[in-house]
Amino acid sequence: MADEYVSQAEFKATHLLTGQSYADADIDLALEAASRAIDDVCGRAFYEFDPSNDQTRYYSPKQTRLLIVDDICGFTSLTLDTDGDGTFDTELTADTDFIFEPENADAEGKPYTMIRLHPNCAYGFPMSYPRSVELVGHFGWLAVPKVVKQAAALYAERLLKRSREAPFGIAALAIEGAAMRIARTDPDIVALISPLRRNWGIA
Repeated sequence: MADEYVSQAEFKATHLLTGQSYADADIDLALEAASRAIDDVCGRAFYEFDPSNDQTRYYSPKQTRLLIVDDICGFTSLTLDTDGDGTFDTELTADTDFIFEPENADAEGKPYTMIRLHPNCAYGFPMSYPRSVELVGHFGWLAVPKVVKQAAALYAERLLKRSREAPFGIAALAIEGAAMRIARTDPDIVALISPLRRNWGIA
């Protein structure tokens, strides 16, 4: 899978499953399950969605001057539907009408998660209409954080070891509930990724 946080080669090079041998397919499934479980726990994905193309996403604002958005790592346009007719007719200009927050997120290798309108902007985010903000750009993370790679490898290793006791092997552990198992049985993994959990708030 393209969106695993640790490749099979990286995993084999750094994790010694002492006295155990696993099929490559089981390793791949464990890495995929671990990666998606981390996404579920954190409320976000740590890879870039469709790096070759812009994506368009829509939002229904809950505040007039602040909008919480999906992780965005590359900006193209921000447009408002100011009268609720389904046409996005008012394009705003970055750094003039609005800024991305947290400030300096890109310098820290992180995506932006909020858009704040400048006090001098003549418009507000339209709260009277659903799906009134259109945001175009690249979403996700440009690079997987090291702590996420470490957590994914650690959890994949534990899934593989636990699979020896599961009735249907690794598949039984990977089908569902992986995020709940992290929270319940892997506090060290939670400690690694907790600072990266998203708080979506009310904006």
